[in-house]
Amino acid sequence: MTSYASAFCLGLLCLFCCSSVTQGEQALDCCLKVSQAPIPKRIVKGYEKQVKGQGCDINAVVFTSLRNRKLCAPTNPSWVKDLMVAVDTKLKWCREKSFRPKRCQGLQE
Repeated sequence: MTSYASAFCLGLLCLFCCSSVTQGEQALDCCLKVSQAPIPKRIVKGYEKQVKGQGCDINAVVFTSLRNRKLCAPTNPSWVKDLMVAVDTKLKWCREKSFRPKRCQGLQE
């Protein structure tokens, strides 16, 4: 009977360790805080939205720079919305040109 109990405890320990590693990995992909400073259009190549409750603690817009850095911004300010529209417009233009112009190189598809 003790072998069953020890096997059960070992199984619980393994389950706990595996789940804690997974939760820790999710935090690395999330913005933990946002910057209120405007981000220049010329350095942004794409963005994605981070939603609170889907593995992350806060809502944010995560912009990707030309150097592949993640820049976290709040969702509400007008400069964030303007920047998202500018990125979408540039991507649309570049898709129409098949990403051939030099200014389209490095953009996220």
